[in-house]
Amino acid sequence: MTSAASGQFDPAATAGSVQSAKTAPAAANQPDDVEMAALYYYAEQKQDGRVAAEAARLRLKFLQFEMPQDVYLPQSARGVDETMLWQLYDRSDFTGIDAEIIRRKTETPDWVPTADFTEKLARRKQRVLMMEAAKDNNWTDVIQAGGSMDPATETEVDLLWALIDAYAQTGMKQPLADIYRGILLREGDKRLPDAVLVTTLQKAIHDFPATEVQAVMQKLAVTPAMQAGLKPVAFDLMRKTIADFNADEKQTVPLSDDQLEPLKATNPPKSEDMALLGWYYLKIKQPAVSAQWFGKALAIQADAANAKGLYLSLAAQNLEEEAYKVATTYLQDLSGDAEFLMNALSLRFAKPDMAVIDEKIVASYSTTILQTLNADHAEILAWYAYNSKQYEASSAWFQKAVDWRMAPARVKGLALSYLRLSQKQEFAALQEKYGSAYPDIWDEIRVASPPKGRAAAAAVIKPRGIIQANYFRNFQAKRYAACINDLADLRSRGQLTPDAAQIGGWCYLGLGRLAEAREPSPKASQPAGRCGQMPPMALRSHFCADA
Repeated sequence: MTSAASGQFDPAATAGSVQSAKTAPAAANQPDDVEMAALYYYAEQKQDGRVAAEAARLRLKFLQFEMPQDVYLPQSARGVDETMLWQLYDRSDFTGIDAEIIRRKTETPDWVPTADFTEKLARRKQRVLMMEAAKDNNWTDVIQAGGSMDPATETEVDLLWALIDAYAQTGMKQPLADIYRGILLREGDKRLPDAVLVTTLQKAIHDFPATEVQAVMQKLAVTPAMQAGLKPVAFDLMRKTIADFNADEKQTVPLSDDQLEPLKATNPPKSEDMALLGWYYLKIKQPAVSAQWFGKALAIQADAANAKGLYLSLAAQNLEEEAYKVATTYLQDLSGDAEFLMNALSLRFAKPDMAVIDEKIVASYSTTILQTLNADHAEILAWYAYNSKQYEASSAWFQKAVDWRMAPARVKGLALSYLRLSQKQEFAALQEKYGSAYPDIWDEIRVASPPKGRAAAAAVIKPRGIIQANYFRNFQAKRYAACINDLADLRSRGQLTPDAAQIGGWCYLGLGRLAEAREPSPKASQPAGRCGQMPPMALRSHFCADA
């Protein structure tokens, strides 16, 4: 592209040199090569005012005109007009971009996108891939897409934060630390804005000990503005210190009042702060104080965690009736933790004379038993049904208990239920099956008196087949870690079956833990001797041979 010697511009003389427009066909609603020539000439001469005026003229004449993306590029760097490509880029339409590139190369084999477009396209693809993977919690893809980033120079910090989340979730501590250092420890003109540093430090609190975060804060607090900006981080760090104390069994020396006072004085009070104090005082064995804090937390936020804290605080004071009331009041909130709820409700079933049991409590208790496959609690419910003369229900629950984990007291309860139902054939088959294993119980069974029954006993329904075990429900929902935890509970109770262990293999596979997934399924768990070990808060029936 050249200019006339006289300093005057002749559009016709330069039209053929405008490479970015020469292959575009003329159209009624788009400017042709001649119309575009002046725009490129003024841009080449860096006459911005004339560029704006020419662009305004083109917009009036051609309603669909848009400023070309390559208008300010050197002539040697221009290719075919990339306006369409940039429009697709703005929409992150990568499929459309690929199709447009193929079309243009078909028309002009020597054409390639500009380096500017190519670099920005690669970056846009990286961003979209990382953000979509992070949204789906697909941390492996986040790491794979962002692994080439330099944390010490990267300017798009939200991508680094996505990497932080990915490394934290996958337990990759060294690259996690590298990302944090790259963001926080830049110096001079490379130092990132204070707001970015504060947000990053707030994330670091979740991933590193409080002492390490405190050391970095001291290094960054070099200006009054930054010192003020770090105040929320300091408060979060205080919360972290208390939470670390609560979670660390090795920490037994109580914290100082100075460390606790800011949390107590939070205004307005926050449920999570009250709960932290509740767990703190419960750990240092001041359950009366912890009950007060959990009560305050529940007043702000009624949820399972706060209800559990209050229940345990009351139970630690031997306030069984008050603790049971908490469990029944927050029945729906606690239903997500079947094991805890089952233990909390079992006391009333093991001591039914304390008060009448509401039928919805019976239904909730029976559901959690079926979800957890807990033989101990199935036995408790079976004895409750038996002692209230609900023999069909008692025989069904004793059968479940025997199936899940055989014990003499359960066989004894099943045999007694058969006697009360006059099911002589079933009684005889049961004695034949377990007579040699438990020879001492049969004479006791034959002379046992029928229960007196309870007029106010709640109705016990027989086990329902539609209730799926927790481990299987978590497997179906792809909650693989929760599935593994459920199976660990079964193993600890000696109730892990080969079928359940096989599901565990699939759960390990879902977590990418291939070595554990390949382990052979164990044989069916053998029944524990006598009555086994009862869960916390569950009292044994007096019918149990081990009692």
